[in-house]
Order: sequence, then C-alpha cells, then structure tokens
Amino acid sequence: MPNLSQRLAIITDFADEIRQLGLSNFIYCDDDAIFAHADRRRQPDGEFRAPGLWVHQQTCPRNGPRLDGGGISISSPQQEIVMVASVPMTGDRWQPLEAGTLLVLKEGNVVD
Repeated sequence: MPNLSQRLAIITDFADEIRQLGLSNFIYCDDDAIFAHADRRRQPDGEFRAPGLWVHQQTCPRNGPRLDGGGISISSPQQEIVMVASVPMTGDRWQPLEAGTLLVLKEGNVVD
C-alpha cells in the first residue's frame, strides 16, 4: 500500500476532479485511514452551498454517558472519536467544513 501522503495526493486529485462535475461529498476508507471530502449540499432554504459535511471530535470517558442521536448510540471504554455527517447529529458543537476540505482520520483523530 502506498504511504499516507501518496494516498492523500491521489484522493485530493480525485476530489478536485469530481468536484468539477457537481456536488461531491464523500467518505472513503482504505483500511488504514478514513478520508472525508466536503463540498456543498442542498441547504434547508433549497440553495446549494457549503457546508456539505460537518465534523465533531470528542473524548468518550470511561463509563461516561452514552452518546445518542441521529440514529447512533455510542458507549465504550475511554476513547477518541471523530464523527462526520451531512448535518449535525447531536446537540454538541459540530464544526462545518468548508467546500474543498479533505480530512484524514486515523484512530479517532484528525491527522491531516
């Protein structure tokens, strides 16, 4: 498997190409890292604009409260998690991603 920087370059080129064809939000996993590309999406007012994706990163404490919302439920030993979604799934502080953003996620952290 190519190293992470080589894979990131290939996926960046792909994202740049497909963004020219229309809306292109995607999440891709290659068994080592997760790549999340944000573009634009139809907003509640019907307009197409960013954010196409939102991100939320948090530490889940050991024996802490469950995270429930948007059809998911997370409870586990203490761990770092990153969630990416088209719209915020909980009442926590989600960050909107600008059009053209490509995140690399590994082991519950944003690494690039």
